[in-house]
Amino acid sequence: MNDIHGVPEELEEPSGSDLQRVVADLEPALDSRLVTTNPRRISTYAYKRALESSPEYVTSSVFRLRRMLRADRFDAGRAAERKLRYALFLVEAQAFW
Repeated sequence: MNDIHGVPEELEEPSGSDLQRVVADLEPALDSRLVTTNPRRISTYAYKRALESSPEYVTSSVFRLRRMLRADRFDAGRAAERKLRYALFLVEAQAFW
């Protein structure tokens, strides 16, 4: 069932302390992109807009783990970029207006 999201079912997920480390790595990776990225970059603006409108959704562990980290095979840097692009999608879809 997971393969409909582009993630094969046989993907080996980290567990225990490895999983906690990967989840913890996502926020610094995202923060570094928000700080070093041009503030006019539309995905940066969109992420901040989504965060203001629905912080409980955007920062939820389910959102971070299931939607972002798993889709990028637990690579925090790639997941941070995906999270920015997803926020842009939400704003463009007017989910947070």
